[in-house]
Amino acid sequence: VVGNEHQRKAQFALQFHQQVDDLGLDRDVKRRDRLIADDQLRTDDQSARDADTLALAIAEVGALSERRIALLIDANLSGLPAFLVKEPGLNSGFMIAHVTAAALASENKSLAHPASVDSLPTSANQEDHVSMATFAARRLDQMAHNTSVIVGIELLAAAQGIEFHRPLRSSGHLEHVHAQLRARVAPYDADRFFAPDIEAARLMVVNGELSATCKELFTVLHP
Repeated sequence: VVGNEHQRKAQFALQFHQQVDDLGLDRDVKRRDRLIADDQLRTDDQSARDADTLALAIAEVGALSERRIALLIDANLSGLPAFLVKEPGLNSGFMIAHVTAAALASENKSLAHPASVDSLPTSANQEDHVSMATFAARRLDQMAHNTSVIVGIELLAAAQGIEFHRPLRSSGHLEHVHAQLRARVAPYDADRFFAPDIEAARLMVVNGELSATCKELFTVLHP
């Protein structure tokens, strides 16, 4: 995975991403189920805390994805052409795409600040401890969108990395995902307007095409 033969130990973003992603998925499912439970059986405080936990999971998935993009574009670590493009001095390649991913990951860190720790009294102090549950839930949509863009950029970067290893082939599942992406997005041979490519990859993420392709790989973890 890492191009430097003297680098014996892979970065944490590669070593631990499965554990963190699995934890994030477990949190997502459990907290989602609780958030849609009967409102009469829960309080605003519970809703805010559940939404805060979901925010942490979403932010972590995006943060690790951004780190893997950074590894791919770094020629010293990946062994691939700098910024995943031919003639990197002439082309910026995935440089700005990574900047986009880093900006969104940073934005998620701010949005992940727990809303439930804040409180302002309302209703003439009758409601003297207010959990801010509305914002706690509302910011999740923006965070999920941000993370879907980051993962979409990682998908594009990983597919581009595969191009530089041809004629070698990857696993059947990954080759299928690669073919799905290439049906929508051409290889990145020279600088071009990147927004349509990122949106096409993002839609693959949010529409569940990646998880559908590799579903049986996760049945052991998530039966």
